[in-house]
Amino acid sequence: MRFNAHRASLVIASTVIGLALALLANGAAALETPDEDPVPDERVETYASTPVQDDYDPRSAAHPLRIVAYGLHPVGVALDWILVRPAVWVVRHEPFRTIFGYED
Repeated sequence: MRFNAHRASLVIASTVIGLALALLANGAAALETPDEDPVPDERVETYASTPVQDDYDPRSAAHPLRIVAYGLHPVGVALDWILVRPAVWVVRHEPFRTIFGYED
């Protein structure tokens, strides 16, 4: 039996796609609103005499993609401050303003 790299890559790709779809389907099922609210109205607070419902839902907060997002968010913010904002500042000044066609 010969090792077929193309077939192995197809198997790996289909496995990854299948896992991603399973996670998305699981997330969609977790976000469905139940008929009854399992948490009593103790979450309702008042702010300036207007009731405010807490948006935190522990069922969706424990989703695997949400947990990954908790870890990746600080990385994205750091990249924004370290790379993107300085690049925009440079592009806003001449001669790069003309080269890149930046307009206010």
